Amino acid sequence: MKELLLDLGLSKNEISVYIALVKMGQTNTTKLSREVQLHRGYIYDVLDSLKKKGLVSSIKCGRTTHFSATPPNNLLSYAEEKKEEYEQVRIKIEEKLDDFKSLTSIHKASMANLLGGTAGVKSIFQEMLSAKEILTYGANAYCTIRYPLFYKIWNKKRIAKKINLRIIYDTLDMENPSASEKYVKIKCLDLEEKNIANTIIYDDKVAIIIWNENPVVLRLESIDTASAYKQYFELLWKKAEKYKDKKTHT
Repeated sequence: MKELLLDLGLSKNEISVYIALVKMGQTNTTKLSREVQLHRGYIYDVLDSLKKKGLVSSIKCGRTTHFSATPPNNLLSYAEEKKEEYEQVRIKIEEKLDDFKSLTSIHKASMANLLGGTAGVKSIFQEMLSAKEILTYGANAYCTIRYPLFYKIWNKKRIAKKINLRIIYDTLDMENPSASEKYVKIKCLDLEEKNIANTIIYDDKVAIIIWNENPVVLRLESIDTASAYKQYFELLWKKAEKYKDKKTHT
């Protein structure tokens, strides 16, 4: 019963008081307070809230007010009222949806999130599956090493969606990149030292993954920022050399 009342939108204290009244029948606040172990001053607030919902009634007996739960059918009536209220709110939201979107776009112009761990990395890769093209450079091999099965499934989805992937591998950190995969172009660039940072650009977003033991992801969402990173990527792309897949060139 408690779970049902929670689904109906009642607070935990409202549920405790309502169920107590159902069990006790008509009673005063002193007895009710002892039953539910709530201060009498607070009991009045809860009872007032339940009365407004049509779930509790009161009657004056001399100087004392007695309370009782209304018939169970009132729960159904309350649920129907809530349904009607939600429907009215839904219609109003639908009418004002463009206003909400315009507010969102203000913040979306420049937004940063810091994500951590495996869940953070995987959420970024899942998000990339809605991109038109993915550009990546730096420590690209770590994902295939850490999460081989996940990457294999992700890559199949990428190919199915025909998402182009351009990779610039650090030649010091190459782990058999496959240039034979569909919608993939690979180039190599020598860096002076091993890098554990992987930069990925997709649509208006940039994800920087630091491949520590517990990976950290900085996710930037900004048209200007993504554009700047894309320009830098294109500069690297021009400098990088084409990758020759040993599997196809032996």
